[in-house]
Amino acid sequence: MTAVPPEERPAASSAARGLAAAAILMVVTTFLSRVTGLLRAMVYSRVFGLNPEFGVFVQAFRIPDLVYFLMAGGALRTGFVPVFAEYLAHGKRDAAWRTFSVLLWVLLIFAALLVGVGMIFAAPLARLVAPGFGEEEITACARMMRVLFPAELFFVVGGLLQGSLNAHKHFLWPAVGPIIYNCFMITGAILAPYLWGIDTVTYSVVVGAIFSGVLLQIAPLRRFGARVQAV
Repeated sequence: MTAVPPEERPAASSAARGLAAAAILMVVTTFLSRVTGLLRAMVYSRVFGLNPEFGVFVQAFRIPDLVYFLMAGGALRTGFVPVFAEYLAHGKRDAAWRTFSVLLWVLLIFAALLVGVGMIFAAPLARLVAPGFGEEEITACARMMRVLFPAELFFVVGGLLQGSLNAHKHFLWPAVGPIIYNCFMITGAILAPYLWGIDTVTYSVVVGAIFSGVLLQIAPLRRFGARVQAV
């Protein structure tokens, strides 16, 4: 066996501690995300029960969610993070942020187009995902879709921001994001009977996506020198 030189041991020990801390953080935040997700389901069940409007809300989510997975899903991080991290590892920060900027603008334009088309054709899409609904339910489903579609734009941008933080070995705020998002949705469900009914939950989805996916990630990214370039 080859002994590790003394001068390399502190660095190796520090890296090991960093990996251990990151692993513990992910375990804790994943657990809290599952707990808040379960709490969200319980609150929905308590507030809405078998209310037909809640079924309309669930159906209204299907196409916007599909749009997100088609645009990004897990492929965004698996494709972008290694390239971004490689640039950072070799000290090519300008190239890293240029790659970030190009992908950001492409995602924004493509997502905005899809969201716009989805909002315009919300009624036909509602009939597609809910063929058994009556006209009143189709109208409600289309209305909810038009609110939910813009949230997908923020989810996509948020995924890019979170991936950039992960490449910098910063995991706290990307991991906390889903927990805060669940909290927004729980709050929306609790307030629903006192405000706009089930529509309150659709608004909370958009606000939660903006805050947890985008606003929450901006401050730590700025500390890492993030910059968006015109391309």
